[in-house]
Amino acid sequence: MTSAVPSYSMTEQMVCATSRLIRDGEVVYVGVGMPVISALLAKRTHAPDCTIVLETGIVRTAAFPLPALLDTLTTQAGADVLSSAGYVNALAQRGRIDLGIIGAGQVDRFGNVNSTVVGPYDAPTLRWPGAGGACEIASLCGRFIVAVNQKRQRFPARVEFLSAPGYLDGGRPARDAAGLRPGTGPANVITDLATYAFPAGVMQLASAHAGVPLARISEETAWAVVDPARSYPTTAAPTEEELRVLRNDVDPNGIVLRPIRQRDRGPVEKAPTI
Repeated sequence: MTSAVPSYSMTEQMVCATSRLIRDGEVVYVGVGMPVISALLAKRTHAPDCTIVLETGIVRTAAFPLPALLDTLTTQAGADVLSSAGYVNALAQRGRIDLGIIGAGQVDRFGNVNSTVVGPYDAPTLRWPGAGGACEIASLCGRFIVAVNQKRQRFPARVEFLSAPGYLDGGRPARDAAGLRPGTGPANVITDLATYAFPAGVMQLASAHAGVPLARISEETAWAVVDPARSYPTTAAPTEEELRVLRNDVDPNGIVLRPIRQRDRGPVEKAPTI
């Protein structure tokens, strides 16, 4: 007899799905929020030997308390290196950073990211805070992941402003022609509905989260991301151990999880059948 799998939020599903893509021993470049919490979960579970690089210039091989902001006493204390954004971007340019994780305002079918404006730049209908270090992460890291809640407006066929490059017009040749580091580019997009990959330089659905119908994924995407002739796997649910570590060790004060949970579509009550 197996024990019941505890309920979990779609935010927790996103964190766990993103965390699992971090390989042990990798150097991971992250920003605030979903990227850093995913890296810390990996560090405390399946990837204890990963190195976490914060976009403020802090390099750490040891875990640390989840910060509300990245450049704090808790992120600095015990760090291996206290440097600058220029230093860690230079590491990425030299091929020393394996993976970057970023958020987005919009992401299109080629993995291009917009975190700047919707509408005309000088008179936008929406202005986000800006790319921050996303352009450097997307341009220089070995591969990168985008973690973002999925709405149709956030998943246009083409982004309205290019804040960080994916496969540009599609495929590695487009990145190479633009002078970006060869072999780099988007690897995955993780949302509150599904996971995606780029097997040919174009975003394709990889798995749907438990309880999310394919029709919902289609509705929230501005291009045909679901092939009706295919069947898709269900994203592996967070394990009891992942949830325990995430809630009790990584984010016990709800710095990231609690505010986002309030916007979730509700918990999944049982694990899917894979």
